Amino acid sequence: MAIITRAQLRKWFGKGKYPTAAQFSDAWDSFWHKDEDKIDISGVDGLAEQLNSKLSAADGQKLKETVEQTAGDLAQHKKESDEAIDQLREQLDNLRSVVENDCVQRTTRVTLQGGSPADLIGNK
Repeated sequence: MAIITRAQLRKWFGKGKYPTAAQFSDAWDSFWHKDEDKIDISGVDGLAEQLNSKLSAADGQKLKETVEQTAGDLAQHKKESDEAIDQLREQLDNLRSVVENDCVQRTTRVTLQGGSPADLIGNK
């Protein structure tokens, strides 16, 4: 199982040549097979350096802290928003009660004075 240079392979497989079974086998053994061969990281030229230059551990930690802080800020904002919405709902319920009470009082007053609730339309 020899690793043969491309130049030598071209000589063996050139026009009019008849490579031997051993040469044919050496040709296949000279290349990586995607299902059978595992390529070590050191076998990929410059890969380790590329990967190591992507994000330093300090930058990774800083990014993690930023994400955690943002998540905390978001949770706090959601809590405050939920509380504000609850307060608005309570105020709306109170306003409904005031309006309903006012309508009942006006209707009662007009009815007691011998009028009809229809008389309230257009009156303020």
